[in-house]
Amino acid sequence: MREAHRILSAAGHKCIFVVDRRGPSEPDFGDDTVVVDSTTFTKARAEALIHEIQPQLLIQRNFGNGLRYFWTICKNMNIPHYRYTQDPLRLPLSDFFVRPLRVFRLIRDTYVFRATLGKHYSVTPVSFWGDTGGPSFAGRTYLPFPMEIRHSKKLSITPPFRVVTVAKHGQKRKRVLWLLRFIAETPLVLSIDIIGSSPGPQDRRRSSHDSKIRAFTQKLGAKAKSVTFHDDLDETSIRALYSEADLFVLPAKREMMAISPLEAISHGVPVLISSDGGATSYVKPTGQAQVFRARSYTSFSSRLTALLLNHETRETLILSGKAALATTHSPGNFLANIEKLINGPLSRHE
Repeated sequence: MREAHRILSAAGHKCIFVVDRRGPSEPDFGDDTVVVDSTTFTKARAEALIHEIQPQLLIQRNFGNGLRYFWTICKNMNIPHYRYTQDPLRLPLSDFFVRPLRVFRLIRDTYVFRATLGKHYSVTPVSFWGDTGGPSFAGRTYLPFPMEIRHSKKLSITPPFRVVTVAKHGQKRKRVLWLLRFIAETPLVLSIDIIGSSPGPQDRRRSSHDSKIRAFTQKLGAKAKSVTFHDDLDETSIRALYSEADLFVLPAKREMMAISPLEAISHGVPVLISSDGGATSYVKPTGQAQVFRARSYTSFSSRLTALLLNHETRETLILSGKAALATTHSPGNFLANIEKLINGPLSRHE
């Protein structure tokens, strides 16, 4: 959201975000953020906003309660409108054999939205899950995350190394414990910065797992001092940590859409991610060495060790990442893709 707003605004475009009861982790763009309560949101209010904003394009993710009025109004007014999804552009054929339930959900959701919205077009920032996949879903367009090159640093050639990860501390599937286990086992000297938002006291399950992670950290003995938990950081502080990192690691088993690795790449930091998620679609093309087998701690440990010890590989991956940011994820490419959506099959001029 931040990058899209920054790039569109810099190009002279108005970019308005309508959010349903904005949460603490969502950015505030001042007058460009409209906060509504979907449970009380009316058609008249939606019509008034559309009349005030005069949009050339609608990209909508949430259709709950009154938010559905945006879609129907824009459709009736012939304003180009696209459903935003985090599902991949391509059908993940390999998942038919190893994750059939996930494929079933993917296909089910596609038809549920088709039944709810009728024939429609969608955009996704995810090209594929895990592997390059099979045929593309009809009416779905790949809209890569925009990201600018922000910082370059001189990586550490020898220990100590600094590793950064982003994870909501209470989410078990983030597998922060894998990273802590690696610290316990490796002879390498490194420090770990864990960026995340603290689970609320009402979320007992995540609070319990968060306590387990911190308790495990204390069992690391002298190495516990090398682990730092950062709760609810703002964008400036997160960027500062990226700028100091030698490697960004996302141990999570499955992240259907994760933008944090791309943010790390923009700061000149190589990354390590799981093979089972949406981030592979933009990380894998920049270097297979940055992907470990999702269900194998041995693969995770060996890839992480290799990246830390091989300075030349990390430098090569940084160059590959910069090349991707200068092409696929460049502001110019993002603006061109937005223009294609405005003038595409839903254009009022066609």
